[in-house]
Amino acid sequence: MYDTTVRDLAAVADGFSIAALTEPRIEPEIMFGLASAPKPGMDDAAVLDCIEWVAHGFEIVQSIFPAWKFAAADSAAAYGLHGAF
Repeated sequence: MYDTTVRDLAAVADGFSIAALTEPRIEPEIMFGLASAPKPGMDDAAVLDCIEWVAHGFEIVQSIFPAWKFAAADSAAAYGLHGAF
């Protein structure tokens, strides 16, 4: 995710256009915000204590490869498949 690709749809009056994305698909996500950064060696309970909030979200992914036919290396070379969140 990038700060330039995250959208709060409640704050976007005109909605969000996917016109600029290539072969977009939607992925439901569980997103969370951190109140503090996890540290190496934390147990599960301590890591959970780092989470400030949890919500539903949707990532819109895209592929520059026709019909979504690509290898993992292709995805890395194309800077991933993320389009918007």
